[in-house]
Amino acid sequence: MNLTGEKNFFNPWNLSYKLFNMNILCICSYFKGTEFLIQQSILGHRVFLITCESRKQENWPWQHITETYYLPTEDNSPENMALLKKGFGWLLQTEKIDALVALDDFDVEKAAFLRSAFQIKGMNVHTAQLFRDKLAMRIAAKEFEISIPPFCPLFNDLAIHQFMREVEGPWIIKPRSQASTTGIKKVASFNEVAQFLQDVGENRTDYLLEKFIPGSVFHCDSLSYKGDIVFEKTSRYLETPLKVAHEGGIFKTITLPDYTTDNKEILSLNRQLLHSFNLQNGASHTEFIKAEKDGKIYFLETSARVGGAHITELLEAATGINMWKEWANLEHCVFENKPYKVPDKKNFFAGLIVSLAKMKDPDISIFSDEKIVWTLKKDYHVGMVFRSEYFEDIISMMENITPIIQEKFHASAPTPDKPID
Repeated sequence: MNLTGEKNFFNPWNLSYKLFNMNILCICSYFKGTEFLIQQSILGHRVFLITCESRKQENWPWQHITETYYLPTEDNSPENMALLKKGFGWLLQTEKIDALVALDDFDVEKAAFLRSAFQIKGMNVHTAQLFRDKLAMRIAAKEFEISIPPFCPLFNDLAIHQFMREVEGPWIIKPRSQASTTGIKKVASFNEVAQFLQDVGENRTDYLLEKFIPGSVFHCDSLSYKGDIVFEKTSRYLETPLKVAHEGGIFKTITLPDYTTDNKEILSLNRQLLHSFNLQNGASHTEFIKAEKDGKIYFLETSARVGGAHITELLEAATGINMWKEWANLEHCVFENKPYKVPDKKNFFAGLIVSLAKMKDPDISIFSDEKIVWTLKKDYHVGMVFRSEYFEDIISMMENITPIIQEKFHASAPTPDKPID
């Protein structure tokens, strides 16, 4: 069903919703979060889904979804948002929606927009901006005295020149509202920045300039309930996402031992950040970098979503916690206004490796180690998760398997202008 159409006028004697269950509207422009949808249905709630036309043929858990609606595209253009508002108003004629949940980066803005327009509880537009706009989150982090790389908006020519004179290059140009490494460009001279500004024209205000800091990149994945973090786990990328995206590398990340100094410092920074940004309920994926030069840890960016690129499978292998499922359980407790307690965590170490593949259906039967607990089933991809009681095992598995994947399977592709699944 599209987000436009005709419906019979409201009939109070023919209500289609159940008064004692939550009607939850999930917005998901990309194919993900199926465990969240299924768990909400298992909990007895009616699940409504908004996605986009290009996702119609995906393998959604249709038996757990009450109704699905489609937007023409995933973007947050004024035209798309106007259609979203019109369609949601039309839906409210016969359905009582109790909660709105955004399952992907781009949908955080959509959900906040609808909450504001229709006065529904949950993350408001201001808070959503802190989890979507890379400039807004940097300004806020600076105000809350959280360390960040030096940055500058691309608004004013004089300010840009002054920034580049004072802050040694190279620098990174980042889109303010894209996801992951999409649209990021590394530059090393005034001429490169000037050429970029000429190329983007009036859209320059949608970008920022930031000092490039070499170092190790970490991600901290969390669940928050009523403002408190109830689940958290720190991992480290073995190759930075920027390098993987721009140099055709292989995506690799490992969970950190709890006792390490890096883990303790990142968890502390993550708690400070999410508290300062006022994340009340839901999932978050936050990235930090430890600078090679001074060993200092800087905040890079955050998002109000479950980590992508199969990080959920990594975390489940290490902790036994499925973030999509537990996010659904958490939202249930928010609706019921009752305490939420995350299940007891397991204490394993895990590693994740994912690569584009040269062949449509790569034969990975050569990898038969019992430590491999999950494999990726996706055309032109190869991926797996390792689990062990010992951190050294994970490092060893990564070191042994990476060159095999590189030689036998790996393929690279240009960095996309838009995010991919």
